[in-house]
Amino acid sequence: GGDGRAHGLLGRSSSWLSRLAARSSPRSSRTRGREASSHALGTRGAETGSQNIKKRLPCAILKKGKVNLFEQSRNPIIYGGAVERIDVEDAAGGSDALAPGKPVYFSDWKSRIIGWGFYNPTSTYRCRVMELASDSPDGSFASGDGDPLSSDRVASFLRRRILQAREARKAIGLPSAHKTNAYRLINSEGDSLSGLVVDRFGTDLVVQSSSAWVESHKDVVLAALAESAGDDPEEEDAAAETIAWRSDAGILKKEGVEVESGFELYKIERNGDGAAPTVAPAPEAGGPESMESLVLENGARFAVRLDMQKTGFYC
Repeated sequence: GGDGRAHGLLGRSSSWLSRLAARSSPRSSRTRGREASSHALGTRGAETGSQNIKKRLPCAILKKGKVNLFEQSRNPIIYGGAVERIDVEDAAGGSDALAPGKPVYFSDWKSRIIGWGFYNPTSTYRCRVMELASDSPDGSFASGDGDPLSSDRVASFLRRRILQAREARKAIGLPSAHKTNAYRLINSEGDSLSGLVVDRFGTDLVVQSSSAWVESHKDVVLAALAESAGDDPEEEDAAAETIAWRSDAGILKKEGVEVESGFELYKIERNGDGAAPTVAPAPEAGGPESMESLVLENGARFAVRLDMQKTGFYC
């Protein structure tokens, strides 16, 4: 059936879903023209504002011959071998700005900013690419104005990406009433959020965290997931009620992050009156072994335990 095929596709790569969702919203030629102009301005801003940017954040200088891997081929991971050096001389915070999970710019050898991502000096995944200069909605992160990658702007970016992932699933009919309410909501690199995987099982969201940046931005991710969980009465499926946060301790140790618990449970609380939902710990619910969800995939019913391998559902 259609839902079964959709689930299989999501399990591999879903970057095409974002393009599909974008095309599902009609835009005038004038709007597209403004967007094209914004992208062009963003690229020029990347060139003219590079020196100002590098005074605020570290910048990974890519080796010659490696730039096209990211600017043209859009590789989502920068390995250590592609980095010539790290420029931290004028960065705020000095060497502390290179702690695992901190945002950095990356540029070519001429200091032209290519994009930004989350850096990790202890990981073979030296930088997880989040956004290219040509993809910035208004070119602001590469303009040299204000603080392009302040904590507020990074939080806004992550919220936007998570909501885009949800809209992409809606564009292909997920969830679908009485058919499929178990599917991958966020597919790491497939949704340009390398290191973050989120599956939805009925009214439960299960996060698999395997990156330092995901742990350091945990509050932002939880808040955005709560917002994406749905509370519209016209939605085909019930709104999500809980978020299970599963940290991969083995991988995170290689990322330079020590975690106290591999499993935490949160309740999504809706206050009404149009207020944004909030997230609160739910320790009274017990461990993952006490949680079981009944889900549908293409009309077939499955019982899912959240303490199973990875996020819990394989068939």
